[in-house]
Amino acid sequence: MSDKTLKKREYILNGNLLKVILMITAPLALYAIFNYLYGIIDLALVLPGERAQVVFYDEMKTAITAFGAGIATAGSVIVGRLYGAGDIANARKNAGVTLWLNIIICTAIAVVVMAVAPFFFNVIKISDNILDGISYFYVQIITTIAMAVTATFVGMEKVKGNTLLIFLLNIGAMVIKILLTILLVNVLHLRATFAAVSTLIAQVILMSVALVLMFKKSNILLANIKNLH
Repeated sequence: MSDKTLKKREYILNGNLLKVILMITAPLALYAIFNYLYGIIDLALVLPGERAQVVFYDEMKTAITAFGAGIATAGSVIVGRLYGAGDIANARKNAGVTLWLNIIICTAIAVVVMAVAPFFFNVIKISDNILDGISYFYVQIITTIAMAVTATFVGMEKVKGNTLLIFLLNIGAMVIKILLTILLVNVLHLRATFAAVSTLIAQVILMSVALVLMFKKSNILLANIKNLH
């Protein structure tokens, strides 16, 4: 454990309670705000006739991402307790379990949702205009898998108090999202589905960086398959 990590851990354990609470909760709050902004950007940039599609499907995506966020939050609480107690081996093990559990459950949910969505939409008799944008919905559901992985990363970084890293990564992903959406939707005049594609690309890039950092050997909460045994 590096001196910097030790100092940050000691501050979390014995520092000013209000500051520690803000430092720990800020990452998840920032991540949630940034994810909310993706839908706002889509709503602002798509054609007026497609805005109803964005509103309807984004609400459903938000409900589904709650699963991944819930697993990540629960996992970070357990990992944080072990990390604070100095039980790094079990903290790493639980970090790995949280990651793989989130991937498996969120992938399964995404597959089931995409499979039953046409039947469900037929039952509730949504308008043809909204149904016409179902491809936007499918891309957004696939995106929730990447978001689940990133939520796990955010939770683990929250444990270590790395708020700035999370903020900078989210800013980078947001810039990519905005630029791609402007290019695909406003310059190339593609449909709302490509606004969702730009979100997917930004989230996959963010997820890739998160995975690299999570599996980095210098990461004190290294998520490794070996830690699952």
